[in-house]
Amino acid sequence: MLNALADMEIDVQQFKDEKTPNPKKSFFKKSFDDYTLDFLPELKASIKFHQAYKRREIVNLAGIDISYLSLNDLITDKEATSRPKDLRDIEELKSRNINE
Repeated sequence: MLNALADMEIDVQQFKDEKTPNPKKSFFKKSFDDYTLDFLPELKASIKFHQAYKRREIVNLAGIDISYLSLNDLITDKEATSRPKDLRDIEELKSRNINE
């Protein structure tokens, strides 16, 4: 995964240099013109992985299926975090989902 992130021009050298890596402490972010892609090691909400995996969304890019957190699970996690930015994100996510 670190090599794939490096291919996206994300600096992962500090993680490659770790003597005892802890994946639960590894957070990656890639900013694009219209959005930011976050790679989260864990959720703040009390959502079990196997439940979230069943509800995941899938997009196919260049013949590769890419799974990501469902809209409802993302909102639930942002509610659990409750930072001002997350609360703004929730409103934005809800308004975009209604309009599509």
